[in-house]
Amino acid sequence: MDKNFGMVIICTALSLLCFIGTASTTTWSVDGSGGADFTGIQDLDFRR
Repeated sequence: MDKNFGMVIICTALSLLCFIGTASTTTWSVDGSGGADFTGIQDLDFRR
């Protein structure tokens, strides 16, 4: 493998890693009697 080709592969991989966003998680709870984030599944807005 050519030395320059290896550098191109490494630079490309590092560039792609810069554009990958961080993942975040959110846990929502549903309880009909209250005490949760939502009281019904209909209250959730999945278009976020």
